[in-house]
Amino acid sequence: MSVLWYFELVGVIIAGLMFFDWFCEFYYYLRAYCAHKNLKKYGRESWALITGATDGIGLGFAKVLAKNNFNIILVSRNPDKLASVEGEIKSYGVQAISISKDFSKCPENPEEFFNDIDEKTRDLDVSILVNNIGWAVAGHFHDSTPQEVANQNALNIWPIVYMTKIFARRMLNRAFPSAIINLSSVGSLVPVSGLTVYCAGKSFDHLFTLDANEEIRYLAKNEKLKGIDMLSLQPGLVQTPLIKDFYSKPLVISPESCAENALRVLGKVNYSSVHWKHMIYAMGYRNIPWYINAKVSLKTLLKSNKRNS
Repeated sequence: MSVLWYFELVGVIIAGLMFFDWFCEFYYYLRAYCAHKNLKKYGRESWALITGATDGIGLGFAKVLAKNNFNIILVSRNPDKLASVEGEIKSYGVQAISISKDFSKCPENPEEFFNDIDEKTRDLDVSILVNNIGWAVAGHFHDSTPQEVANQNALNIWPIVYMTKIFARRMLNRAFPSAIINLSSVGSLVPVSGLTVYCAGKSFDHLFTLDANEEIRYLAKNEKLKGIDMLSLQPGLVQTPLIKDFYSKPLVISPESCAENALRVLGKVNYSSVHWKHMIYAMGYRNIPWYINAKVSLKTLLKSNKRNS
């Protein structure tokens, strides 16, 4: 056999693997697109805890879950905003409580910080946890201050890890299934210059959720416990304070739409961009070579800096 034959064989194998990967990904997207919401299985009138609950996606989850008869635990930094949102949530005919916590302080004493949340919710039947809190600083990484880097990691990484650890065991001991939604981002798929720390943190969130899901599923099966539906939520542009300059863009969706679609796919898939607009965006994004996106996003950042200077 000629050397050319071996090259042809290798080419066929690589093409087959690429097609298999694409087919699996397409099937996953199709499952998410065709999913139907089923929140009753988590227990009627149970509680949903949402971090970063006074703005953006967190507020969207609070409203949508309240409309579906879940009592709401609001965890956020600003007491005045919490009081206002708590009153709004109660108008849906459910219970609501507020816990004022500044997550940027959590690395100082994480055990004390997160145990305080655990203790304040100990007597409540928490069935859904939405780890939404996060923050991004756009710009060159080398221009970021140490505090900006520390705050991004404190808000994007620490809460997801510690809150999942605290509530996973509590949820496994419930009489009903439970759910944990961790906010990642479509930016976790490939490098985005100008959002270096944020996107790296969101990549961590995504992989942490997938790994934790396998461990928890194994534990639930072997100990015959009720399971936890885990979702790495990877949205694109959502109407939040982080992307206020992009509201007119066609790919932007509302926080309520993001939350509604996330709850629709919950239990059907373990990661998704949930809205059909963002699914298309993510599918294309995922197939762009990382080095091309890194270069294009860097050029966009440089143009933006030049325009604003």
